[in-house]
Amino acid sequence: MSHVDAPRDLELGAARRRLGFAGAGAAMAAVMLAAGAPGPLHPVYIEAGRVGTAGVTASYGAYLLAVTFAVLVLGRVSDVVGRRPAALASLAGGAAACLVMLDVQSTQALVMGRLVQGVATGMAMTSIGAMVVDLRAPGRHQLASLVTSATPTGAVALGAVASGVAISRIDVPDRTLYTAAIVLTAIAAVGILLAPETVRPPAAPTHRARELARNLRPTITVPSSVRPLFAGAAAAYLAAWTLGGFYQSLGPSLAQSTFPSAGPVFWGLVVASMLGSTVLGGPLTSRLAPRAAGLCGLATFVTGVVGVLLALEWRSGAAFLAASVVAGIGFGASTSGSMRALVARLGGESVAGTLAAIYLVSYTFASIPAFGGGLLIERHGFAAMMPWYAGLVILLAAAAAVVLVTTGRRDAAARQS
Repeated sequence: MSHVDAPRDLELGAARRRLGFAGAGAAMAAVMLAAGAPGPLHPVYIEAGRVGTAGVTASYGAYLLAVTFAVLVLGRVSDVVGRRPAALASLAGGAAACLVMLDVQSTQALVMGRLVQGVATGMAMTSIGAMVVDLRAPGRHQLASLVTSATPTGAVALGAVASGVAISRIDVPDRTLYTAAIVLTAIAAVGILLAPETVRPPAAPTHRARELARNLRPTITVPSSVRPLFAGAAAAYLAAWTLGGFYQSLGPSLAQSTFPSAGPVFWGLVVASMLGSTVLGGPLTSRLAPRAAGLCGLATFVTGVVGVLLALEWRSGAAFLAASVVAGIGFGASTSGSMRALVARLGGESVAGTLAAIYLVSYTFASIPAFGGGLLIERHGFAAMMPWYAGLVILLAAAAAVVLVTTGRRDAAARQS
């Protein structure tokens, strides 16, 4: 594989570079919009008897594991086959998932659709994200970073809101939503086709096959020098995604159970309030030292979780959304701060392997509480389950805080000696 700074088609000028950058950003948004649509539909499936509560959480667990697989195993495919083919494959996968979920009548259909969607989402995050970075204008590094970090969560949040609106106004919301998502995906594919290629794959098929096989092997390593910080970052991610996974899978059902008069638009806002606000956490704490940012984020996150419990007790929808926003900001600040603290101690060659380990641990284990919570909620209801689930999230956040404080003291002592 040869990554070329100025391949022939990029010599066409800045206009095509800008067009490609915009097209790649739109393609990522198209995949993520569809990924945000299922959440508000879950209460519809449950009420109609198509899927149970445990089935809903199982589908989200399948989605999360599929994203993890795609990021770890397929994440570097675009380095070998080219950005455009990999991006088009992710868009095709997203469209296929929408076709599967056009008319969900069983748990199996929902799980299958979310599995395919998870693979497409993970590929989009890596291949289309790499295209965005490649096509950024000279000196516009922050814009590329903003697009790759804010687009996934922002588009998922927007997709959830659009889903809630569709449920409240359309007789067959799932078919309408996923048909619209397929159309948007097709339009985004045109944008990818018009974008310049930034990777020149190996010409020889045998060389290309060897490179592809090598890149399909995920590198997962955690240097011994950063293992305490790794534990803290993993705990922060695990706490955040344990709650984030609950919001995406069962947040709308919780809203329907607790605030029955709020309506489907509110269900979408529940998902958006949590996930959409995560993009604010990193920028709000960017001037703080990494550990301070992580601790500030964890404190904000726990405050939001406690606020959610109080809002449920008070039966206040407005307070629930406000607390969810606070938890989302803490989510973003705690994960970005913990990650900055970890990356600051890593050498260049160990970054990718350690990040892969973070994603593997946090995303895999975050699916377990969501599924277990779904089983218990199906048996005991939301009111009995929520305090225990929130307590688990708070314990994980506290563990992350302890690790950050402990490693900070060790580093301070080492500098003094």
